[in-house]
Amino acid sequence: MDIKKTLNQQGIVRIPCGSNLYQLDLYDFSASNLNPLKTLSTNLKTKKANKKGKELAQELNIPFFSSLKAAGTAEQIKFLAKLKKKKKQEKLLLWQNNQENNWQQWLDNYKSEEIAVAEAIQIMNRWIKKLGKIEISYKVDFHNDCFLKYKHYQRGIERIWVEVAYEIKNFWVSENQKFLIVGQKVRQESFGNQEKRWLYSHEFLIKNQKFKFHSYVKPITLKEEYAPEKPAFSGSTLSTKEINKIQKKCGLSEPASFIEMLGWKLLKKKVW
Repeated sequence: MDIKKTLNQQGIVRIPCGSNLYQLDLYDFSASNLNPLKTLSTNLKTKKANKKGKELAQELNIPFFSSLKAAGTAEQIKFLAKLKKKKKQEKLLLWQNNQENNWQQWLDNYKSEEIAVAEAIQIMNRWIKKLGKIEISYKVDFHNDCFLKYKHYQRGIERIWVEVAYEIKNFWVSENQKFLIVGQKVRQESFGNQEKRWLYSHEFLIKNQKFKFHSYVKPITLKEEYAPEKPAFSGSTLSTKEINKIQKKCGLSEPASFIEMLGWKLLKKKVW
């Protein structure tokens, strides 16, 4: 390509291509094609990218921009919006493909999707217990009063992971009441401004396999008796051996990635 012969409404733009690295791309802002005409240089640090970009712009007698947004004209802003939308769509498609591949690897280990999903929910429910320490601020009679509890998280993002995990679990519990064989009250809890809510025990029978979860979703049928087990504020967390087995099944070794996969599968959305 003879760059100097195609300079109508063109400019050199500094584009990120890695951690603190940039490439210099030649764009035609009047074209309908959202791809750069040519990459002039790549893998440059900030100062070097700025210097080389200005030198090339001067040589070609076209403007240099530190970003597409900095280009500034109406046509260029419109172009940027289209480019941003396209890149967002491409990123979302890549994310969806990754989640689908992860899920297919997980599913390949089971004879039915119902069991694969139920076991994934069970594993997620145990895995998130590693993310925060629960402390009981007061304890009273199990069946007649409330428990007030709260969690401590080392990082704020971990609270988000746990909240999304609960959203996924509650959605699954609500959508699978047809498999419910026993629903019971567990305890009443205080939260917020001393509001109270019930925690319920749900026991499901799926393909002759039993699964049990606690949830704030009310079961479609409810026994008068309370659930026999006392409240377990820490519960059973996953061992290193179990996490290694999960990684072999679907290639995931972190709770956030596992939650993300289930969010794609059940909530049909990107959860973060």
